[in-house]
Amino acid sequence: MKRAALGIISFAICAAALLSPESARAAASEGIRYVALGDSIAAGYALPGYTGSGSTPDSGFVSILARSLGDDAHLIDLTESGLDTGELLSLLQTEKCRSALFNSGLITVTVGSNNLLGPCVQLLLKSVGLSEGSSETVISLLRDDPSLIVSFTRAMMGVEARMAMKKGADRFKSDWPLIAAALREIAPHAVVLVTSLYNPYRDFTISAMGMTIRAGDLLGPYLEEMNDFLQSCEYGSDYYTVIDITGAQIAATMSGPAGVDVNPHPSVEGHRQIAEALLAALDIMRPHVNPAFPPRRKAGMAPRPGLGISPCPAHRVGAALLL
Repeated sequence: MKRAALGIISFAICAAALLSPESARAAASEGIRYVALGDSIAAGYALPGYTGSGSTPDSGFVSILARSLGDDAHLIDLTESGLDTGELLSLLQTEKCRSALFNSGLITVTVGSNNLLGPCVQLLLKSVGLSEGSSETVISLLRDDPSLIVSFTRAMMGVEARMAMKKGADRFKSDWPLIAAALREIAPHAVVLVTSLYNPYRDFTISAMGMTIRAGDLLGPYLEEMNDFLQSCEYGSDYYTVIDITGAQIAATMSGPAGVDVNPHPSVEGHRQIAEALLAALDIMRPHVNPAFPPRRKAGMAPRPGLGISPCPAHRVGAALLL
């Protein structure tokens, strides 16, 4: 799989410099330039070794993917915990980001969760009388006092929370076409892989207020709306490929109110599964570059059930593959 992925992205690098053979040779000699864009999921938040300094832990999917591209691959990690689509759009206008993306061979994008969770965190804090804080504050409060799950659940079931999540989903839909257009402008020949938005609380149930509540159902409709939009070919998916991770249980292990752990970020195993899905996508794309070379997937590296690639005809697997 590593050789297959390497071939695809090396092709993309050379294609980006077709008008200048000297530039093409220089880019190829420098190895694959892989740019990672995204929020705390991509940054490897809560993994062993996470520091928030801009260097993804070794067990994060960004680092796993970079290692799989070969020793000469060059990872530019622009992930940032807390990033939402509006902030990613602003980042794409900076010289630092545009320079990093120029002549890149591979780009991964993971963004959108904070469009929903950001406003929800503020509502949860408000429900217990706090005016500021972060998701870390919420998690810490629950660990100290598991009974707060009742107050938090009541807040999440309210009209204000639904309005906030709807607003976040709408903002995602207004920002995403601009993000895709900016990426296409800066790096038209890169292979762009976009991870879908998974539901971290899909299987998490809460017993509160005399009933059992499926926490995932509170977020589910908005995540589905955002994922459907992301995969809509009308909004630029002829340029990027969506890696569907919605069916997998990749979030950290969760437990009930007696020992609450509501960390929505991927576990070490979750990051490994995301990396598998990304590598499988690169493997499947290879025949569109050169049909004479079939995919060469390593044993045991096929994505698990629930992980997949958004179906796209050959002409939609990425602009770089068609030159």
